[in-house]
Amino acid sequence: MRKMNVLLSAFLIAACMGGCSTQEPTEEKPPVTEEELTDEEKEAQYWEDITAKIESAESDIEIELSDEYLTMPTDVLRAVEAKEIAVTFVFGEDRFTVSKDQMPNLNENMVGTTIDALISFYNELENQETEESETPAEPETPTEPETPAEPETPTVPETPAEPEVPAEPETPTEPEAPAVSKADEIMNAIYGAGFELPGYMELDEETLTAVYGLSSTELSDYSVRTPMMIVQATEFAVFEVKDGYMDTVKSAVEKRLSDLTATWSQYLPDQYELVQNAKTYENGNIYVLIISEHADDILNTVSSMF
Repeated sequence: MRKMNVLLSAFLIAACMGGCSTQEPTEEKPPVTEEELTDEEKEAQYWEDITAKIESAESDIEIELSDEYLTMPTDVLRAVEAKEIAVTFVFGEDRFTVSKDQMPNLNENMVGTTIDALISFYNELENQETEESETPAEPETPTEPETPAEPETPTVPETPAEPEVPAEPETPTEPEAPAVSKADEIMNAIYGAGFELPGYMELDEETLTAVYGLSSTELSDYSVRTPMMIVQATEFAVFEVKDGYMDTVKSAVEKRLSDLTATWSQYLPDQYELVQNAKTYENGNIYVLIISEHADDILNTVSSMF
């Protein structure tokens, strides 16, 4: 009997071990990973992080921008506008400081602005402030002390002379108006024709060379006006060209239009359309560039002056 119990126990143990050995191992599930973000989502996340950094800042800050993203959403600028701080953005070798008091005109329908346009806007603003601060006030000319008059010696009264007949008054001659160059004359006609045009900046020779690559080497005179606000593409350029340089000037204008096309193609569609519909006019040594919603009418105004 005891021997049967031992055999029965051994049988049960073997059966149990055999049953356990037939169980299949549990498969481990791979860890769930988040899907890769698209390029658009990465860019949106990048600018959201920049905006959050500005909103949490308690004092002036400096932010280095990646050269991977070339258009800044207006949400970033509006975050600066809502703070009492200045934010200096560093973009490669360029840097510009944005504050509530020096904010570009932000159109309600505007979703972003190119960083190159922001750099140009704030560099021009800084140049204007520098010029104003460097202009010295003219010193007052000291007045010489008056010499006391000597006492008059009493004289014997003379016999009164016959009164003279007053001469006819001379007709005053009008001062000659300063000579106006042909370039200025054409530009004045554009702005005096009654078109609704944005505020502008007049380019000096240094800025002209930077923007158009032209100087007094190729031009005898010029007048170039670009918009004050970076959200407008309107631009007028009138060149008086020296002999032999017309092709150089035309190439410079084509390069300018190419640069503007590259900028506005990823910016505001209506302003990009103005660049696409730009007009040029040539007559003698005069070459004119017109970028405006009134381009056709302004072209007629210019051509009527010849």
